[in-house]
Amino acid sequence: MIQSGPPIDSPKSQKLSATALLSLIFSFIPLLNILGILFGVRSLREIKKSQGALYGKWLGIGGIVVGSLGILLSCVCMGPSIIHMRNEETRAMESDVRSTANTLQTAVGDYKKDPKHQGLKPATVAELTVVVQSCLPKDVQNKKNPFNSAQDYGTVGSGIVFGLPSSPGQIGYVFTDQHEPYTIIALGKDRGPILTLTEGL
Repeated sequence: MIQSGPPIDSPKSQKLSATALLSLIFSFIPLLNILGILFGVRSLREIKKSQGALYGKWLGIGGIVVGSLGILLSCVCMGPSIIHMRNEETRAMESDVRSTANTLQTAVGDYKKDPKHQGLKPATVAELTVVVQSCLPKDVQNKKNPFNSAQDYGTVGSGIVFGLPSSPGQIGYVFTDQHEPYTIIALGKDRGPILTLTEGL
């Protein structure tokens, strides 16, 4: 008489789902939590299709839950760090813009000191162009606007403008009259003034 083996859903015939086990293992490893979730979902499908040949459903569910909590915790912990890094980057870029604005003020002063300009301030776009091309150091002329790489500080109308600036990182030279002090305004990331330099102050 031939004896049949144990039913497929009996403890002796069932095998632990390796995918479910991997799901639980990966769910506890930082940065690999997503694998815990993926393996967990896959293991549940495999166990369901096996018709009782595989077990480990709760391992798969545990992998999904723990993996999800791990990702959530990572976001909570890393979020402030990422924001801090971006703020530090913005501060460094704005500091670079301020430095360029100060250099422009020095260049305008050099322009005025030149005997052929008779102590007059640059009063037109053409005269400001002379300041930028002749009085600004070469490294500043070649410098790009840190907030907009399409703009450079060696071209009037680009990174430096005659009049009020309008975009992040742009520097404006505001002239009204030879008898009135000029103003240099530098804009930050949010288009707000981060530095205002007035002649004589």
